[in-house]
Order: sequence, then structure tokens, then C-alpha cells
Amino acid sequence: MAADMTKSDLGRQVGVTPATAIRWELPPEHPDSRTPTVDKLALIAQITGVSFEWLATGRGEMAAPAGGGTTAPPVYSDDLLPLTADERQLLRRFRALPPKKRKAVIELLRE
Repeated sequence: MAADMTKSDLGRQVGVTPATAIRWELPPEHPDSRTPTVDKLALIAQITGVSFEWLATGRGEMAAPAGGGTTAPPVYSDDLLPLTADERQLLRRFRALPPKKRKAVIELLRE
């Protein structure tokens, strides 16, 4: 792990259990795999000095740009309509699902 800290140490620093931090690095197909929220990713980027873009997408440079730049960009641009309460709830619940269940939801919505 970058920044010379254990997953457990990082988890404690971002406010999650060590088990949750360990689940973040499991392969997506693993039934216990979890994905950190954007807020947690931004905090991880700040703590470790890793670029938010690389951490969230795997694109770009791993190292954060000089002078910072590790905070998360806005998730939605101003030209998009704001999410409704139902959409926010759906998005929160979807993000909490394990990968296999996410795929099942996507398949259900394709019909």
C-alpha cells in the first residue's frame, strides 16, 4: 500500500473499520468486495498523497499533483438537474450493494 501504512491504519484514519478498508481492495467479483464513497476516496487521496482521479478511476498519474489537487471534483456539473430525494436514495442504496447485486439491478433495469 502507498504511504507506508496498513489498510487497518488507513481505515481508522478515514473513519471505517479495518475490515471495511480491507474489503475495498478485494477484486470486484469477490462477494465481500466494497467500494468506498467519493467522500472516503477524497479523504484517502489526501491522507496518502495519491491522485484522486487515479484512485477513483485508475486513470492519470498515481501521485497527486504538486500543491495538492487531491480533493474530489464535483460529481455533477451545474448544467445537470439536481437529483431528487428518490434518486439520491436509489444511488446510496446502489452504491452499498456488492458487485454481483449491482449487476443484477442493472440487468433488471435494462428490461
